[in-house]
Amino acid sequence: PTFGQLLGNRADEYRDLKKSWQAGTALKSDGAKDIEKGEDLIKRGEKLIKQGESLVTQGKANVQQGSEEVDRAEANYIKMIATPAVPSAL
Repeated sequence: PTFGQLLGNRADEYRDLKKSWQAGTALKSDGAKDIEKGEDLIKRGEKLIKQGESLVTQGKANVQQGSEEVDRAEANYIKMIATPAVPSAL
């Protein structure tokens, strides 16, 4: 091969290296963005999990309290209908 051909071959090699380097740089940049987005989603997800757990705990407490209140109301109703509002002697 001539000197010109050797230089041409070398130029092709440099172009290929440049393309690989640019592709790698783009992948690194995209990967860094994905990591940042993923970490943000994880933080938001953990916050939502805590909020959900809190709601479940509060909901269970409300269900328990509501059940007790319903039971008391039913017991008081039974006592109320067992005792006439107006004495029968009137």
